[in-house]
Amino acid sequence: MKENRIAIIGGGASGIVAALIASKKNNCEILLFEKNHILGRKILSTGAGKCNLSNQDISPDNYNSGAQTFLKKVFLKAKPKEILNFLKDTGLWLKSEHDGRIFPRCMNAQEVVDALLLGLQKPNIKIRKLTEVLEIIKIKNGFTVKTQAVKPKWDKTSFKPKIESFDCEKLILACGGKSYPHIGGGDHGYKLAHSLGLELSNLSCSIVPLIVKEKWPIDLSGIRCDVLLSAYSKNETPMSNKRGSGSESSETKALGDKKIAETSGEILFTDYGISGPATLNASRNIVQSLKKGKVECQINFLPELSKKEMETLLTNRLKKMAVLNEKKADSFLKGIFEDKISRIIANKAGIKKETFLSRVKSDFIEKLIPAITAFNFEISSAKSFENAMATAGGVELSQINPETFEVKAHKGLYITGELLDIDGDSGGYNLHFAFTSGFLAGTNAGKNPARRRDR
Repeated sequence: MKENRIAIIGGGASGIVAALIASKKNNCEILLFEKNHILGRKILSTGAGKCNLSNQDISPDNYNSGAQTFLKKVFLKAKPKEILNFLKDTGLWLKSEHDGRIFPRCMNAQEVVDALLLGLQKPNIKIRKLTEVLEIIKIKNGFTVKTQAVKPKWDKTSFKPKIESFDCEKLILACGGKSYPHIGGGDHGYKLAHSLGLELSNLSCSIVPLIVKEKWPIDLSGIRCDVLLSAYSKNETPMSNKRGSGSESSETKALGDKKIAETSGEILFTDYGISGPATLNASRNIVQSLKKGKVECQINFLPELSKKEMETLLTNRLKKMAVLNEKKADSFLKGIFEDKISRIIANKAGIKKETFLSRVKSDFIEKLIPAITAFNFEISSAKSFENAMATAGGVELSQINPETFEVKAHKGLYITGELLDIDGDSGGYNLHFAFTSGFLAGTNAGKNPARRRDR
């Protein structure tokens, strides 16, 4: 066993931070293994390349309900401000958006990666890229890591993979989740964790676009708007919903009797269904519920108005527009909503497009209101891990010390980031957790080793 050596498997956000923190002990050697040809590949894709690295409102409530008790202890040990200060110490200048999301001032993910990598240029850190870990063997007072060289995608020549073994006193698993397999995501880290006897919960997509059963989204593809999005399941008990609540109206009771998610914000219509921040924040609960049965959603296109305020608005609008004989009913909402949304709502309300406003029936407003406030549709499925921003499920948290991220049953073994059964909302929460878990794991792993008997 190689004393004072820490092996880190995975050169993503948590693995890089763990290496930076652990390497502060000069007598400690760091081996960082990464199967890609570059480090921080997934960081480059966050925030549409702008790197949404944190949020002003970091709280356990922004993560899956099963992780919240665990995260209370995590965020007490490493307060969000401490993580932001760490990032600033790398040379980054941070800025906050009006919605609380935190970005680098340069709005460039590559600059974030470059700032982190600059800190890795230390004599006691050795980086081995294009290296895949095949096996981890528990030995007395440490671990043996068996690796294999990975052939670069651009290399068209014959390739014989070199296999090596490295002993280490401490080991940090920071392999990342299954999302975005084209840039390195996969289940390899989960397999390594399982080989060491760790229990895992089922894996599924989180923060993922959703596919709508009906075909109407095709007509709205590319359109964005701010809405209140609610989701309901008829076939399971209620799920804890941290992203909103509210009493169910008569319309929602008819739609489904178990509310599983509710979130407000921007929605993006696509040719297959819905995406955008509001959709992504509700997607985890929806994906989990789809495993058990039918899920239906509804959109409130005017959540800022009460029903009475909407009645007044639409009634007054009809009085003014009905005198214009050439105005047709399907254009009544144009100016309140984008034209295509206006027509979809009118169609949902059963209003014939050729009807003139001067001749609509007395129940015209009565039909429109539920189509605006409770526009309902069924979710058939979610997009795949190729489109998901995070992975739900992973190593069960009962096995992990929340103050150090050390595995309780294996002294010297740490697990960080997306390998754990923790996933948060979109908006910088998952990247902040990756930084935090790497920070605490690196802090503890970098401490001077204590002589001990292997368990």
